[in-house]
Amino acid sequence: MSEWRILGWVAGCTVGCGLLGALIGYLTGTYMPSYYWDTVWNGREGFNPVAVGVGQGLMRGLGIGVFVGLAIPIIAVVSQRLRGK
Repeated sequence: MSEWRILGWVAGCTVGCGLLGALIGYLTGTYMPSYYWDTVWNGREGFNPVAVGVGQGLMRGLGIGVFVGLAIPIIAVVSQRLRGK
């Protein structure tokens, strides 16, 4: 597996999972804001559950995307080495 292909996997998975996480956070903040009110809010004025959801979803999605994006090429390289290619 070439370096550019590995970089493409990592970047693609990171961006894709980050956007998916932000979307899930947006939907959670919009349709179930009580989740963020119960888990994050500490009495400050101006609390926006949608913004919190997007931020948390984006960060979690980016982390998962990096992990998955690195795991796929590692598995591919190890399997190629084990097959003797």
